[in-house]
Amino acid sequence: MIGAINAGDRRITAELNRQGQRVNYKRIHRLMLELGIVDKPPRKRTTMKCLLRRL
Repeated sequence: MIGAINAGDRRITAELNRQGQRVNYKRIHRLMLELGIVDKPPRKRTTMKCLLRRL
């Protein structure tokens, strides 16, 4: 799982926490920046909550 190319800092953090290593996503993000590893950008939101409430 951690070897996956498309895993972001929060996904890697969740996996490490499941394995018993308590780390914060900000630490993982900082390490990824130092190592030159680029995580995936956030997905574009396709649903507008305010429009759904009107329906």
